[in-house]
Amino acid sequence: MTTDSHRRTFIARALQAYEEAPAPKETLTLQLRGGTVLPVVEIPLEIPVLNQDSFRIAPQLDDHPACAQVRADPYSPESQVIIAQLVEEVHRYSDELKENLVQDGQQQAGLITRDGKLINGNTRCVLLRQLDREGRGSATTLKVAVLNDTLSNRELLEVEMLLQQQVELKDSYRLTNHLMMIKRLHEADMTDEQIARTLRLRASNGQTGAQRILERREILRLMERARRLVFPPMPMSVFASDDDKLQNWQELLKKVKATEQNVGTVAAEHLIANWLIAYLTGNSSVHKLRFATDSLIEDHVLHELGQYKERIIPQSADLPTVQAPPPTGISLLDDDDDIADDNHQTNPEVRALLNVVAQARQADQNSEILLSTGQRTPAADVLQEVGGRVRKGLDIEKRKNAAGDRLMRPSGHLNTAKVQLRDALRALEDVKGDSQFEASKESVLELIAEISSLIAELTSALNGVPVQRTLPNE
Repeated sequence: MTTDSHRRTFIARALQAYEEAPAPKETLTLQLRGGTVLPVVEIPLEIPVLNQDSFRIAPQLDDHPACAQVRADPYSPESQVIIAQLVEEVHRYSDELKENLVQDGQQQAGLITRDGKLINGNTRCVLLRQLDREGRGSATTLKVAVLNDTLSNRELLEVEMLLQQQVELKDSYRLTNHLMMIKRLHEADMTDEQIARTLRLRASNGQTGAQRILERREILRLMERARRLVFPPMPMSVFASDDDKLQNWQELLKKVKATEQNVGTVAAEHLIANWLIAYLTGNSSVHKLRFATDSLIEDHVLHELGQYKERIIPQSADLPTVQAPPPTGISLLDDDDDIADDNHQTNPEVRALLNVVAQARQADQNSEILLSTGQRTPAADVLQEVGGRVRKGLDIEKRKNAAGDRLMRPSGHLNTAKVQLRDALRALEDVKGDSQFEASKESVLELIAEISSLIAELTSALNGVPVQRTLPNE
């Protein structure tokens, strides 16, 4: 087993050999402190220790059952095995990178401290070790640039941030990793302005770079709040998906702030619960999810589920009390309790459905989940049944939104119909001389008759004349 002192001694000897070697020598320039030139050396694969503080695995490590053990003794063999597993699991292109290492070897140097901790290059180290064990790799060493001993912990965090912003054969950070990186930098006493400058996050859409960083910190707090609405709380890694979009969370954040200000905390959490059910059932497209309202599930899902609802939700949806974060006020970062009075009541069936959906989302999609009703049901069925009805509800809300508010909806829908009728007229003019169209002519005439009847009904309804419907209610 390689000890801490052995690692430090080995790296010191490698640096001494580097100094004594003739030119030219390989270096790496780091954009820190105005530009720092670092020596690049090769060390045996068993020397480095993987970085438990890497932003790349932060959400996954926080959710791991052995997190406390890893944090307490990160360099132990057991902890290093866990870190290696997480490093490989979170990398979206690990198989491709592994084959690239077989074909081309290590092209870019990692980054290591004098005591052997890898700041950058953890994935390459893990994969090169695997290749060595499998007998497929020709490399038994890892190429690394060695940092000096004068860097502070804050500067080490900044170094990883700088390197991980670069896009190469590594995969980019997921949203949760990006947000947790910002949190760690803020905890290391970097201001929002300093973080924005380092991330090259410039002013956009009326926000300064610092305001954009603040918004991201608020979003992370919102994620934390959202996961605790589920019983038991979901792991943060649920949000670490390839489909996650910053814009989804930005739009939810604005809605939550407005709801909290105008109605109160419970109403805001009910909005989050409705949004979460849509999100967790795979309806995460920005252009769909933005239409999730605080009554989406009551209006479009619970009744439509019919008997299936009785299977997955208890008759008495008497949920355990979920300990939510303290009232957060409008900024979501303050401990200000001065918010509007809240008489809003959360529908217990919505929270019950959220718990079931969250359980199904976290389960293996080929497995069954145990419901609070005592029954078992396939996880995939839950997501399909609920997700399908959510999707229809979002489509309805989208159409309602497109038609404008309640007073403008009649003219909005009629304008849409007018445009579509004009399109139909152009299409008819295009095919009316086509002999193959003759077979469809009768059905088109029937549709025109139905539309004419609807127009007559619209006129009567507008004039206050009772309407006797003769058409199917479709």
